[in-house]
Amino acid sequence: MIIIDKKDRNPILAEYDNGNCHIKLYCDGTKIRDCGSPAMPEMPESIDLKITNYCDVGCPFCHEGSSTKGVAADYKKIQNILSQLRPGTEIAIGGGNPLSHPDIDCILYEAKDLGLISNLTVRLESLVKNKNAFSLSDYRRDNLLWGLGISGVEGIGIFEQIYGHLTDSNTTLHFIIGVDSPQEVIRAVSGYKVLILGFKEVGRGRDYYPIAKPKIDEWRYWSPTILSRTNSIVSFDNLAIEQLGLRNLISDNDWDTYYMGGEGEFTMYIDASADEYAISSAMDRWPIAGKSVKEMFEDVRTKSGYMCRLKKG
Repeated sequence: MIIIDKKDRNPILAEYDNGNCHIKLYCDGTKIRDCGSPAMPEMPESIDLKITNYCDVGCPFCHEGSSTKGVAADYKKIQNILSQLRPGTEIAIGGGNPLSHPDIDCILYEAKDLGLISNLTVRLESLVKNKNAFSLSDYRRDNLLWGLGISGVEGIGIFEQIYGHLTDSNTTLHFIIGVDSPQEVIRAVSGYKVLILGFKEVGRGRDYYPIAKPKIDEWRYWSPTILSRTNSIVSFDNLAIEQLGLRNLISDNDWDTYYMGGEGEFTMYIDASADEYAISSAMDRWPIAGKSVKEMFEDVRTKSGYMCRLKKG
């Protein structure tokens, strides 16, 4: 992931050691990582944690293939995963619709008690259909939820009118390349954090790709304009960096300053509802089969090719 940040940093939210890396996470979402050479983290500093495959929106491009037939992960399995993590670890809770999980309250309380930093991603349409935006407000008030990612926010003005009470420095609007409009991002960056996600050609995304392809080309055209309008914070996941060819648009100095590492280098994906793990949600998945989080992360770093690159170097 690459993060372009032109705001002053807020106070530190979490600080901890992870292998030969020292991590500082600030309240505005900025992360500072100071590692030895080469970086050898023992545990993931961030986990994309899928807690359910249930969703009643049915997006035609959903890479998870979530539907109303999807099942929620057993709470004890989630509890076991969370209990192995170090305080300060970021948890990106998703689904499906994570707010549909019957134990979402307990999951967030458990994470808070363990000193973990909970972030949650939900689609705007799901908030509208299920009228659970006020639950998010309660989670924020009780410090159970730190970051909130909202996707499907076409029409920023309408979003502000209905859900302005959820908007603060830790709310991020998610845009998917090939699905959403790049012009909408340009209108959004002056007042919101923005995360741009690459298009995942897996799940229902395989069938949707012919529709997404011309839009991906449009995103490439608008990328320089998006990069030049960073009045707030604009982030890109690794897949978006690849699809947009961003490395060619960013100076070496900015790249070295802001690039946060490749897939599987400091992060990983766990699907607690299917007992699987992966380098990322767009890649091959393997059964957990009793492995600890540390063992899964070691496997992820090996299969991502990172350890092989270290041996070559």
